[in-house]
Amino acid sequence: MPVRGTSPTQVKHGDLAAITAKKLEADHASELRAREEELATSLRLEAEASDEVIDLTEQDLPEIEEPVEVGDDREVFEVRINAEIQDMTLGAGKIYNFTEGGKYKVTRHMRDHLEERGYIWH
Repeated sequence: MPVRGTSPTQVKHGDLAAITAKKLEADHASELRAREEELATSLRLEAEASDEVIDLTEQDLPEIEEPVEVGDDREVFEVRINAEIQDMTLGAGKIYNFTEGGKYKVTRHMRDHLEERGYIWH
């Protein structure tokens, strides 16, 4: 409760705690304004970046000679890989490398593994 005759924003001349609190409040206010400006700039830059359109239509993709049909009754499948894969491990101690656009004969298990990760060309 404020002292009679003073307002809550006034500080008594000898009240060191109140004087220090006012000074810290003023310092904090300037830091807060600076941080608000940083955030506003950051949000503006993010909004500008989200308006940017990235064109993916000009990619150099390998040509497909013929489509590969994948049947469900076979145990060996011929697939074409759509990305470079290096040191892929499938099974204990089995490491594979694939080149983009390369055709490979693979087992059903490997085909399913590659298909789940989106590496088979369709």
